[in-house]
Parts: sequence; structure tokens; C-alpha cells
Amino acid sequence: MIKIPHKYLLGLCITLLLFISSSVFAEEIEVSPTLAPVITPIAETKSNDALDVLKARQEKLKENFKISDVDKEESKAKEELQNAQIKKETIQEINKKIEQELSALKLDLKNLNKVKFDLEKKIDLSEEEKKTQQFEIERLKKSEQELQKNVNFKAILLEKNKQDLEKLSQEEELKRYALAQVALYKIALQEKHDEETDKKIKLFTGVSIFFLLFYIVRLLGEKKYCHSKKCKKKYGHRFVTFDIFGLLTYLGFVVWFLFYLKPEMVVYLLFLVGAIVIVLQEYIFSVVSSVFIVQLYHVGDRIRFKKNEGIIEGMTLLKISIRTIDSIGVNMQEIRMIPNSEFMKQEVVKLPKTSIEKTTFDIVLPNDLSVDLPRFMADIEGNVLQKNITVRSENEITDSDFFYEVDFYFMPTGQPVIKLFWQETREKNNRIKRKILAELEKVKKNNIYSDQTSVQNKTNDSNDNSE
Repeated sequence: MIKIPHKYLLGLCITLLLFISSSVFAEEIEVSPTLAPVITPIAETKSNDALDVLKARQEKLKENFKISDVDKEESKAKEELQNAQIKKETIQEINKKIEQELSALKLDLKNLNKVKFDLEKKIDLSEEEKKTQQFEIERLKKSEQELQKNVNFKAILLEKNKQDLEKLSQEEELKRYALAQVALYKIALQEKHDEETDKKIKLFTGVSIFFLLFYIVRLLGEKKYCHSKKCKKKYGHRFVTFDIFGLLTYLGFVVWFLFYLKPEMVVYLLFLVGAIVIVLQEYIFSVVSSVFIVQLYHVGDRIRFKKNEGIIEGMTLLKISIRTIDSIGVNMQEIRMIPNSEFMKQEVVKLPKTSIEKTTFDIVLPNDLSVDLPRFMADIEGNVLQKNITVRSENEITDSDFFYEVDFYFMPTGQPVIKLFWQETREKNNRIKRKILAELEKVKKNNIYSDQTSVQNKTNDSNDNSE
């Protein structure tokens, strides 16, 4: 059976979750036909250009479903309404001037007719006066014709302006109606947009809570089921890999969500990402470095860093902790925290571990002897084990919390057995066993024990052959 690593299964599950979420919520805003403005036909029997333009505008508005487009349409409608009002006010001012000029012309024409009438009433005139009268009458007639012409022109112009004013008033009403429809449409679309935004926020909140709960479960699981040093040594790099993958996945989701929420934020997002990279470049480099560190090193590895030797005790996204030791593995009781960025920049040498072996040594004593077991055990512990066993880093000696153990038990036959256990290199193991035997011989010479004492050496390796 093919076994798939847990981190890939986790990545696949998260990817499927994001894909399903985006399929459900990432639908474009569709405007219901009931939201589109319906303009009541006004003067359908007339060939009204303004109404045709308004209807064309309506069809275009139905196609637009973005609030930004509706804002542009609203601004355009306001501008056109303002222009229509300005034209209307201008024509009204012109009409006032024309009416004033027309009144003045009519008054001049009336006065001219009165002068002409008074001149024509004169009868008893000489020949010379008659010629002058006739000439003056002709001149007044010409002036009258000119004034009448101006009066007719002003009257026609005034009538035309009144027609234009009526047309502009109708167009103004249509534009007011269109602006009101756009405003109502914008309100409806804003409500629709707010509803979609609320769904997006719920999606973001749900995914964020999912990541948070998943990370809390991961921390609790590590604390409960992987609290031993052996477990951390074996699976510690997997937890770091999980943290890296989770962080990158969540950051990718945040970037995707910003585009999904407001695509026009792309420029601002680029500037924001650039600023964050500049400000947090050291932390970002440490996180990126952790991706490579967990592939090359594990908890418990022995390394040389800056001319110092140590054991890797822990790895996180930002730093790595190292317990310093000397060349023979003696614990220096010092823990150094090194940022991942600095760790990657320096030369690091991965060293082989000291060959530590576990040794079990049993001494079986006859049951017919009076043996002071506590004294003998204390002598072996104080004179042999404590003086010859090196105190190393716990990680160096295969994750054990103790370096030696002295105990005893009784066999079914009643014989006492002193059980010794320690951890050391192969060379020192043989030396310690020789010293234990020497201690036993010294005790025998002092007649504390009889010659029937037998020694049974039980080891979990091939040290018996070398003896």
C-alpha cells in the first residue's frame, strides 16, 4: 500500500476546502430584473430625442451591475440635468430681454404711427410744405416698416425660444426622473452588494476560525501526545513543516480574499506587500529559511556552528535553539537561540553523534551470605559510576533523562541481584566494568563476601565478547 505523507494530505484537504468555499461564495453579483429602473413612457406618440436617449441609457444601465458604473451613470445624469437647467435659465434670461426689446419696439412703432397720423392731418399747406410733408411721411413709412420687421423678428424669436423652453422643461423632467431611477437603482444595488460583502466577510471569518482552531488543536496535540524528547526529535520537523505550510496557505488565502473582495485594490495591495516585505524582511527571510532548515536538520542532530558544537533542541518558524556541548559531548548547560536567517547565512557542519551504548550489568549474590546491599550499591555508585560517566546533553544520550541507574531485586530462589545500568561510549563501558569487578575483588579480599559469589554480566550488545 502506498503511504501518502500527512502534510500532503493536509494540504490537499485545505485546498479542497478553499475551492469549495470559493465555488459557493465567489459568484458575480447578478442584478435581479426587478432592480432595473423602468421608465414610464412619456409622450410616446412624439418623436422625442431626449426620450430616445433616456431609453438607450436605461438599457445600458440594466447591463451595468457594478456600483462604480452606477456612480458614473449617476454623475453623468446629474451633469446632464445641470446642463439642461443652465440652458433653461439662459433661454429664460434671453426671453426677458427679447420681451423688453419687443415692448420698446412696439412703443416706438406706436409713437411713429401717431407722428405720421398727425402729419397726414395737416391740409392747408403750401406747395413747398406739401413736398416736405410728403418726404417726411415716406421717411416715417420706411421707419415703420423697419420697426415692424424688428417686431415680427423678435416675436418669432420669442415664440421659438418659448418652444425650446418647453422642450427643455420636458427634458429636464425626464432627466430628473432618470436621476431618481438611478438613485433608486443604486440603493438596491448597494443593498445587493452589502449582502454579497457580508457573505464574503463570513467566508473570511469562517476560514480564519478554521485555521485558528486547527492550529490550536495542533498545539494541544503536540503538548499532549508529543511532549517527550524522543517524540520531538522524531516528529519536531514535521510540526515546523506544518506551521510553514499553514502560514503560507493562510497568507495565500488572505491575498486571494482581498482580490475577491475588491479587485481594484490590486495596486494598493502591491504597495502594501512591498512595504511589509521591506519592514519585515528579516522575519520573512527567517520563515523562508525554515522551509530549507527542516529539510536538512532535525531535532537531536549534532552540528558545528561558528566554531561551537551543539545539539539541536527545537525549531520554529523564526529561530532554532541549540544546546552547546564540547567535543566529547559534555553538556555545557547553555542554550543559544539563533534566528533562521542567521543560521542559513553561516557555515553549518553536521557532525556524527558520539557512539553511546546502553549497558546492563547484573551481580548475582548467594542467598546464604549476609550482604549489606545498600552499602555495596552506594560504593559502586560513588566510586565507579559517578566518577566515570560523562554528564552529556540529554539529546546526546538517546533522549534519556538519566545517565545511570543502580537497583536490586531478588530471584525466585531468594538470591539478591544488584542491577546496574548506564550509558557511555564503548571504550568507557569496558573500563567501567573492569572497575566494578575491581571494586568487587577488593570487597572479597576484605572478607565481606564469600568466594562463592558469582557475577553475571548481561549486556544488550557485543561487549561480553570483548571482555
